[in-house]
Amino acid sequence: MPPRPAGTDGRDHSYREVIAERYKRMANFKYSIEKIIFLHITFLCLKLGWHFAVQQVAGFPLPTYVLGMAAGEVALLVVYSMAKLGSVRESLRLLKVFNMVQAVIAATEVLAGWIYHNGTNEGGVARYKNAEAMTKYITTTHPGYSPGTVLGNVQAFEMFLDLTLAAFLLMGTFLSHKMIVEKMQMKKEREGAGAGRIGAQKGGSDDDSDGEAAPAAVPLKEEKAKVVKATSRSDALRRRA
Repeated sequence: MPPRPAGTDGRDHSYREVIAERYKRMANFKYSIEKIIFLHITFLCLKLGWHFAVQQVAGFPLPTYVLGMAAGEVALLVVYSMAKLGSVRESLRLLKVFNMVQAVIAATEVLAGWIYHNGTNEGGVARYKNAEAMTKYITTTHPGYSPGTVLGNVQAFEMFLDLTLAAFLLMGTFLSHKMIVEKMQMKKEREGAGAGRIGAQKGGSDDDSDGEAAPAAVPLKEEKAKVVKATSRSDALRRRA
């Protein structure tokens, strides 16, 4: 077995090229954003399923804001796939659009949840219409259940659903915003480095031109006159000798 070449036993790890921390953060941002997208889509589907169930039980129409949030999630997925994060063709502009759409969905969820759970449309008295309709259905179907206990559990479920969905949407908006800020900073640094290289190249050519001046050319006639004078002087010395 041939001997191991020098420098390959792992002791040269401090001299090897490593991935810069900012690129590791970009990969972590991408992974976290995709994970959060999956989570808030899952909870939005649960919310849609809940409203569909209430519609079947009580005949309430689906809230317009829920349908708008579902359409926003579809647009969110389309824009995110078009942004191509982590590839050579990634688009910072589409990432900004993605962040804006996600922020709008988050704001809609927070505002709608606040109105529903705080009774803003009912003069400050919270009326859990969906919870009351579902409680009536459950207690009618299962008479042994206590209406107060069922109502409290259904209200807690609705609160959990709204708070969790809003939290995931806000977390996704915050992470994508941080990613945009860091990518913009990296872009500025690349542009600055490129401008510095161009300036250095121009400066080098200027330095070459500003160096020592080339010796002035001597007119040809003066050179010939010097040669003739030197020749005649050497001839005179030979004659004397």
